[in-house]
Amino acid sequence: FERLSMVFNLAIMHNQLGICMMQSKEEKFKEAAKIFVIAGSLFEKIATEGVMIKDIQSLDFSEQILQLHSHLMKAQAQYCTFEKVKLSVTKNFNLLAKLAKQASIYYEKVYLIASKPPVTKAIDKASFTTVVLFNEYSFLFQAYYY
Repeated sequence: FERLSMVFNLAIMHNQLGICMMQSKEEKFKEAAKIFVIAGSLFEKIATEGVMIKDIQSLDFSEQILQLHSHLMKAQAQYCTFEKVKLSVTKNFNLLAKLAKQASIYYEKVYLIASKPPVTKAIDKASFTTVVLFNEYSFLFQAYYY
């Protein structure tokens, strides 16, 4: 349990680092995307290893919450890569459409997980799902636009 808690905290720290990099400068989007991928992988690792430990009572270690975190980190990584390509001098519109579509799919997965128990007990469903749904449709629109 302690080892899983440490990995969980490490994943959260990577998430925060990715957020800080996103907000600093445009050229940091590539590094932020890598960090979000690492965070998502850490959440997946906890989900696979945590299944072996059945007596964990924390909702943070439930399979649904860990999947939500993992898909959210993947969506953030796609978002960062999308912004990096969008800001580049030579825009690849086909790549932008693919990245936007994939981000939309990840946000859809987050929305579906966030709409079901036990996740609804852990989050403010109204505000969180509204933001996730907005991002899902925003990226879907951009996928069709490009």
